[in-house]
Amino acid sequence: MIDTARILTAVVDGKYHSRKKCVRKDFTEYANVCFREFGDRVTHWTTINEPNLFVLAGYDWGDLPPGRCSHPFGDCSKGNSTTEPYIAAHYILLAYASAYRLYEKNYKVFESLGIWRLPDLMKNAGPRIPAFTVQESESIRSSFDFLGPNYYYGMYFKNISNTLHSENRDVIADVGTQLHCMPLLLE
Repeated sequence: MIDTARILTAVVDGKYHSRKKCVRKDFTEYANVCFREFGDRVTHWTTINEPNLFVLAGYDWGDLPPGRCSHPFGDCSKGNSTTEPYIAAHYILLAYASAYRLYEKNYKVFESLGIWRLPDLMKNAGPRIPAFTVQESESIRSSFDFLGPNYYYGMYFKNISNTLHSENRDVIADVGTQLHCMPLLLE
């Protein structure tokens, strides 16, 4: 996750339009090495674990690499919590889809490749969401064999749609819900 964050940091530092193909190409090359070198021992591939955590903690709250955020959502020296999480999610999807298409074309026999659940981060964000071209959308469509959700504990969501009226919103406010964790009872 840290290596991916380093690549995406270069992307959101004002260079993301020119780096778009480079990020996708670099990630696909990395995936190609993994598929080629370890494919004889791996039957189920997952390319990006917890992309939602990577996006939120790295680009909204600034708690994980690359540590980018903006006030009042976090306390970082660089970043913009209202746009960068969407840019990062955009590139994660494109990089993942490219790696999947490579896998599908060159390596898929009986194995499967999936992505961990990426929630609807783009709800209500409007023009802050980077646009996908028609080709990019087609590439992403059906680019997995399975979804592998992580289950750590029970949760419920509380509607806080009043956050949608705030002018300065981050990803959490755009979703319009508040997550509440339920304790795991082990006996």
